[in-house]
Amino acid sequence: MKTYIYDGSFDGLLTALYHALAEGNPENTLKQKIHYQPDLFSKAVTIITDSAISRKMYEGIPRRISSQTLRNLYHLHLSEIPEVGHLSYQYLRKGFKTGPGINQRLTDPEVHPVLKKCRQVLREYHRMTGLLRFQSLANQTLYAAYQPDSHLTPLLAGHFSRRFSSQPWIIHDCRRQLAAFWDTRKWIMHPLPSEGKLVLEEDEERFQELWRDYFRQVAIKERYNPSLQQQFVPKKYRRYLTEFIE
Repeated sequence: MKTYIYDGSFDGLLTALYHALAEGNPENTLKQKIHYQPDLFSKAVTIITDSAISRKMYEGIPRRISSQTLRNLYHLHLSEIPEVGHLSYQYLRKGFKTGPGINQRLTDPEVHPVLKKCRQVLREYHRMTGLLRFQSLANQTLYAAYQPDSHLTPLLAGHFSRRFSSQPWIIHDCRRQLAAFWDTRKWIMHPLPSEGKLVLEEDEERFQELWRDYFRQVAIKERYNPSLQQQFVPKKYRRYLTEFIE
């Protein structure tokens, strides 16, 4: 039995999957380096990320299984749960045996956990497309901070590069201290610490206060339902929502 250890990147995951699948032992597993703990029952094999091999997987999975399967692997990777490597290996082994019908096997124990986690990632992504609050900085750049459970910034960067294509912006994941920067032509990911005070545009604070006033006035006191509000806007997201900041 072997444990394939990869660097935590998606290309690293695909490279490790390639080597594990080539050996074919169903007892093998994959672990991200940060989650690996040595044990007496498996041999550790460190995998060096290889872009050529990961490209083969990028092309081979849609061709031999389906494009949806590749997307599911990516969304599972973005969840950043410790079991990503193991779940990916079992899921892909079943996929190469089953073919395009793999994602219809909703109760299969090697498929169901992957599909469930992908739904959770996509549910949070769609929620954040509506909950991100952009502020206008003094340099005319829009800035939005948030702390998602999953690593959603690459998905959100793609979304907002189409929606706000003419405006420079920054989407800042303060939990991971990582941000996407858009310059109106392309976006890149770069580390960004959470410390530091923002220099806002002159009228930004006034507009924020107007938005908070509107939020308070539009509410109907007799229909106040905190449990329903919690369902749609969980408290863990409110730290960066203008209308909830006092």
